[in-house]
Amino acid sequence: PAGTYTVINVGGQGIGGIAATPANAKGMAPAWGGYVTVDDVDNVVAKVAGLGGQVLMPPTDIPTVGRFATIRDPQGATLSLITYAMKN
Repeated sequence: PAGTYTVINVGGQGIGGIAATPANAKGMAPAWGGYVTVDDVDNVVAKVAGLGGQVLMPPTDIPTVGRFATIRDPQGATLSLITYAMKN
């Protein structure tokens, strides 16, 4: 439902991805976004508002990849957080 997502691979490892602007962000300028790996996305996101930030996308599962969220800090910078799924 989110459209096509192209994974960028280096040496067989996914290191990034490219997607079209989602429907709920039409008019937004194209941008690159970074991810910070955290142990527990839900736990970190629960602290964001109390620290003056804003949750832009609540914790969401990415099948076979992990769980991510997007936040904005008090100064307006955005970044995404991710907890990768454990691979056996």
